[in-house]
Amino acid sequence: MMRADENGQAPREDDLEENVTTIEFGDEIDLHHFHFKDTGLAVQEFIRQASESGLFRVRIVHGKGMSRKKEWVHAILEKDPRVDSFRDDGPNWGATIVFLKKGSGGCVTKPD
Repeated sequence: MMRADENGQAPREDDLEENVTTIEFGDEIDLHHFHFKDTGLAVQEFIRQASESGLFRVRIVHGKGMSRKKEWVHAILEKDPRVDSFRDDGPNWGATIVFLKKGSGGCVTKPD
C-alpha cells in the first residue's frame, strides 16, 4: 500500500527506488525476520544468491511454531530446479538444510 506524503501526494517512482533495501544472504537465512507474505520472495532470492555464489549446502531457519512457514518453504524448494534435495536439520525441525544442484549457477563440488 502506498502512503501519501504530508501534502497528500503519492510518492514518485524515483522516491520508491530510494527506499528499496537489498539483502545479501550468505549460507543461511532466518525467516523469523520476514512476514509470512514475504517468505516466498525471500526464499527464492536466497536460493538464487546461493546458487550464483556457488554454494552447495545452505540452511533455512523457519521456526517450529505451527509449521506454516516450513510447509511454504518446502513447497517452494520442491519446485525450484536449482534444488537437488532438502531435509530437516537433524533433530532441529525448525530449520531445513538445502542441497543445491551442481552447476545450478556456478555451484562448486560438495565440501568435505
